[in-house]
Amino acid sequence: LQSRFVRIDNEQFSDQTLNTGEQLTVTGELRSLVNRPLRAWLSLFSESANAGNRWEFLQRDPPGNIFDIPAGGTVPYSITVKALEPGTYHVHTQLNVEHVGPGLGRGATVNVSGEAILKPIPYSNIVYQCVIIGVGLGVTFAT
Repeated sequence: LQSRFVRIDNEQFSDQTLNTGEQLTVTGELRSLVNRPLRAWLSLFSESANAGNRWEFLQRDPPGNIFDIPAGGTVPYSITVKALEPGTYHVHTQLNVEHVGPGLGRGATVNVSGEAILKPIPYSNIVYQCVIIGVGLGVTFAT
């Protein structure tokens, strides 16, 4: 599912057989097919028979959440994740383009074996977000 606006080229996977806790790096190029700059963000899309938190994102290049793709330009990318759950996954680069939607790279099958790595739930972050939302609602309804 490639976009008519940006093509994901040269999608490469550092490995296709991992143990839980090991890293997978996906690299490639984002090639703009239009004559205007685009704002986008990168992720990975993975399909499998099991559900859960399968990957922990460790690094993205370009860094940050949102980046620009110049008109007609090419942007190299790299995403590094850590495998958290065993399973057989079909993993794709997912590029989301502002006002356009998502596009997927060709992808590859990645086999992960080993024991699942459970990540603790950050309850303090959840409480913090609830407080911020509560204050925001209070200010909104008070005015």
